[in-house]
Amino acid sequence: MEIISKKIPVKCIIIGRTENQFQPYFDKHKHLFTHYEHIAHHELGKYYNQASLFVFPSLDEGMALVQLEAMACGLPIICTTNSGGDSAVTDGIEGCVVPIRNAEAIAEKVISLYKNPELLKEMSSNAHLKAQEFTWDKYGEKLATFIKSL
Repeated sequence: MEIISKKIPVKCIIIGRTENQFQPYFDKHKHLFTHYEHIAHHELGKYYNQASLFVFPSLDEGMALVQLEAMACGLPIICTTNSGGDSAVTDGIEGCVVPIRNAEAIAEKVISLYKNPELLKEMSSNAHLKAQEFTWDKYGEKLATFIKSL
């Protein structure tokens, strides 16, 4: 276990490949997390279900499905304004939306949720409910309605 600001125990798992430009940062801080380059999609649920929350600090992203998958498993999301998650996460309801490049804001949210397990539980329930709004069937219905409107 690692410690965020020497205040709380945290086990951080990062899943996904590292872009070359970020490799020096990964190498410098690799003692703080466990990194898996790839986990088969059918095994991701196991990781989601062992977690307490999901952090997605993307600098530039569309709507990454991993955020919705994590929400469907009842994980509150901490995401950036550039992650696409801000279209699914209402700040303070299903998780937290923070500015990009703000590690302090992310740490503050992690610490806050650690210190307030009732809020974490409430956000977890809200995240699970919100994820149900993002099914492929509902997406198809919205797309069909849009196309018909044209």
